[in-house]
Amino acid sequence: MSHDTDKLIRQLSLVAFLMAERRPLTARDVKGNVEGYSEMSDEAFARRFYSDRAELIGLGVPLDSQRDEFTGEELYTLRSENYFLDELELDDDELAALQTALYMLEGTFAYAEPLRLALQNLALGRPGFDDAPTETASRVQVRDADYSPEMAGRLSKLESAISKQRTIKFNYWSPRRDAVRERSLNPYALRRDRGTWYVVGEDLDSSDVRTFRVSRIRSDIRFATRRERDFRLPADFDVDAYRVGEDWQHGPVAGTARIEVNGDTAWWVHRTLREAGTLTDGVFETEY
Repeated sequence: MSHDTDKLIRQLSLVAFLMAERRPLTARDVKGNVEGYSEMSDEAFARRFYSDRAELIGLGVPLDSQRDEFTGEELYTLRSENYFLDELELDDDELAALQTALYMLEGTFAYAEPLRLALQNLALGRPGFDDAPTETASRVQVRDADYSPEMAGRLSKLESAISKQRTIKFNYWSPRRDAVRERSLNPYALRRDRGTWYVVGEDLDSSDVRTFRVSRIRSDIRFATRRERDFRLPADFDVDAYRVGEDWQHGPVAGTARIEVNGDTAWWVHRTLREAGTLTDGVFETEY
């Protein structure tokens, strides 16, 4: 695990521990209960704990400390009411927009359930949010380009394998060969291009970093071993380098096209094609 990942886990664990205890805690309490500290020597712990506190305070986390008048030890607290964001107030129109978004994506969006939970939290228990969709809302449908009932499960499994750095196996259909065969992959990242999900990673059969379209997986995704970790993410890996280009960007670059874009279309070009070119003063430039 990288130094940055270790630090992130340690700092998040520290925040969670201080918030959960809801009482002043000593440095000894922290060292004995927070992941990442217990295996350190006392000297190393003192340095790490000090730097973690300073960094968290710099990020705006309200860590407080005071000296115990009886023992002289430093006591640390993190009150949850000082940590949470202010309550979000939504008017009826904003709530209706969130409700419509949920109706439109329900059942056809790979992350529909997390979306529902997030929108319900934003709604703060307001009445009517769980009502059946209106006739108008029912007529509006949005569908992922590659949506299937299995997509949510596949993405969840891939996310787990990526975060745990586990090698996976799955059957994959290749349109070039019109055949299905088993692949072994060290998954590095997920990315979504033009509504289509891809997993990028090291193909162990070819020893190259390749991109696989998630909708072409033809089996369950399973871990290849029982180890806790099978690989480490290369330090120089950049998922943006594996962006799936637009149809006109396959092959060697032949030139640059300059396309005039009307004002009512510019927002769409900027939103959907910003990785394929640049939009300046109503002119979209893209290599082909």
